[in-house]
Amino acid sequence: NGVVIISTKKGGKGKSVFNFNNYYGLQGNTSQIELMKPYEFVKYQLELDSATATSIYLQNGKTLESYRDEKGINWQDELFREAPMSSSYFAVRGGNKDNSYAFSTSLFDQKGTVIASGFKRYQARLVIEQNLNKRLKVGVNANMSGLKSYGTIFT
Repeated sequence: NGVVIISTKKGGKGKSVFNFNNYYGLQGNTSQIELMKPYEFVKYQLELDSATATSIYLQNGKTLESYRDEKGINWQDELFREAPMSSSYFAVRGGNKDNSYAFSTSLFDQKGTVIASGFKRYQARLVIEQNLNKRLKVGVNANMSGLKSYGTIFT
């Protein structure tokens, strides 16, 4: 029920035109879930499976009350970070009555908010056209791209 036309930029007649765009930003988690204190956690484990929890948490004379004043670890603070992200784009286009050219490249780099995770995308494109005579035109259209993701990727 419609037509989708995809067009790409090509070089044109005239002086070379250069484009550059860049940005940098920071991302992070806006909230965290509330975690149990050590006392609450051990009490819950004892209610869930008393035999297993006792063998794990109540050794060497420790009791449930031993955990009341123990400082807990917020694992969210240990796992998450404020992470940078950046994007860069460069292009040049131009030509004359017999030929045209266009070259562009971009890089997107996003470090993950989870430590040791991230995503990187890069791309390059080259278009060259040459008029050999009134009826014959030859050209090259080359594209290259790549993606790299690492660490814990959430979808």
